[in-house]
Amino acid sequence: ARSDQHRMEEREPSPPNPPPSSKAWRWAPVGAGLTFLAVVSYFVVFAQFPSLRDRPWFNSILVIGCGLLTLKGVADSFRSGAGLIRRLTAISCGVLALAFASLFFAYIGYLSYQIPGLSETTDSIDTLPDFSSTDQHGQPFGLNELAGKHLLLVFYRGFW
Repeated sequence: ARSDQHRMEEREPSPPNPPPSSKAWRWAPVGAGLTFLAVVSYFVVFAQFPSLRDRPWFNSILVIGCGLLTLKGVADSFRSGAGLIRRLTAISCGVLALAFASLFFAYIGYLSYQIPGLSETTDSIDTLPDFSSTDQHGQPFGLNELAGKHLLLVFYRGFW
């Protein structure tokens, strides 16, 4: 019996489990913020390029990845034993990220297809109605003056 006790004394004590990180929940607000940036970047940057606007695979990957990062933060807030405020913050960030992602996918999957295409808006026009306007130099002109010529009308919003 004495040798068993002696062996137990010689054993090194096992290291205690490391305390859970109190910073683990912070992935939730970071993920929610990045999800917001991924959604906004589609409209600000990527919508200017037709190949990325029409097939938003890059932003879809970003939104999904940031959503998973937010989900990791929410899960970590419960696993790490974070306080009630931190858990509620993580859950709120998860709801925001889900809302941003849902609006983004609703837009690219449904709403963007509700905008009429070029053929739907110009098929019913046989001739242009006559109108008068001013050119870039401020000189008046009428559409009837340009009959028989190739014409490109560009309407843009000016700064006033």
